[in-house]
Amino acid sequence: MTPTLDDIIAALSRIEQGETPSAVARSSPLKRTSIYKYMKMRENTGSIQIGKRGAKPCMPLNLEEDIVPWIAAIQRAEWPVEPYEVIIKASTIVVYHAGVSCTVGRGWYARFAKRHHDLAPRDGITRFFFDHVRGCLGVCCTVADVYNVDETSFKTKDKNKKVVAIRGSKRAWRTDQNEYYHLTVVAPLAADGTPVPPAFILPGASCAATFMDECPVSNAMTSASPKAFMNSDLLDSWLESFGEWKLCHRDAQPAILVLDNCSSHLSAKSLWICEAYGIYLAGLPPNATHLLQPLDVALFRTFKR
Repeated sequence: MTPTLDDIIAALSRIEQGETPSAVARSSPLKRTSIYKYMKMRENTGSIQIGKRGAKPCMPLNLEEDIVPWIAAIQRAEWPVEPYEVIIKASTIVVYHAGVSCTVGRGWYARFAKRHHDLAPRDGITRFFFDHVRGCLGVCCTVADVYNVDETSFKTKDKNKKVVAIRGSKRAWRTDQNEYYHLTVVAPLAADGTPVPPAFILPGASCAATFMDECPVSNAMTSASPKAFMNSDLLDSWLESFGEWKLCHRDAQPAILVLDNCSSHLSAKSLWICEAYGIYLAGLPPNATHLLQPLDVALFRTFKR
């Protein structure tokens, strides 16, 4: 049984009345050594303070209290922090305060969360896209008029393979006959599941006209760039191709095109093309989760497995 402050005061009062510490210890929750400790504490300081068991906290409580307003401020700025970011911030504060290289870990964060009941784990959801589509575009559309486009790269795999070697040999070198190859695929898809012809970006200055003769996807676009990456010119070409496809299949119905990585390649010409074909661009915020990038989960993941 852990002695309370009342138990300590009662034990010291009995000693003042003439009882010995040993006699008090036999009928009190305090041990004799603890009685002597509190007697000396009251003699030196004039008061009794019950210390907390265990190691001293690595961060003073007044500094720890400053982390909570920081978390709230970041949340109000629509960039809520994750637990590991709180750990990094606390480690930085400890290093600055103590002047030594010291870090906190998950155990500290678990205790920190228990001490501050106004903090709670939540699932962060990016709402910028939904507000942007409803408020800024102002067009009446159906799921067939909302398209998501994303790009991904495919390259030759260079993972190590299991081989049979002589026991005791340090290394088993293996010559790879495959040539390094990089390909970028631009895949658009409508919200109702309607596929749109993709675009294949090959490495090099140009590609042969017969390259897509055996491609099972009709009307697919092929192009080339020095390193097979998307650029502004290729994006403009694809927007024109997408606009022509939309006119053939959806007539003059406006289209909402949701894109993320391609937004860094947008130019003034891209906006002119979109205006001519009735395409409304909706850019996703940076580092959007898979909730807003369905192509990464539903389409690209199946090919890359």
